[in-house]
Amino acid sequence: MARTRRTPNPQPEAKAPLNPDRLSPAELAAVLTSTGLVAVTEADILRRIDQGAPVNADETMSLVAFTAWMVHAREKARRGR
Repeated sequence: MARTRRTPNPQPEAKAPLNPDRLSPAELAAVLTSTGLVAVTEADILRRIDQGAPVNADETMSLVAFTAWMVHAREKARRGR
């Protein structure tokens, strides 16, 4: 019985790791959604930018800075300010 030569499965193209200090609004939405706590869209992030969420000079966003801004905004809203 002759053996047929199998071709290896092509490997998916490796993506560069995300930099949590330089995320596009779409990437930030995907990261936040991946937590499973809440579904976030790019439109949600863009709306938050319009409300004052911090953005880097190159129009990327920091996960930590955005999260801190959200916590501060929610606390401010909770206190009625």
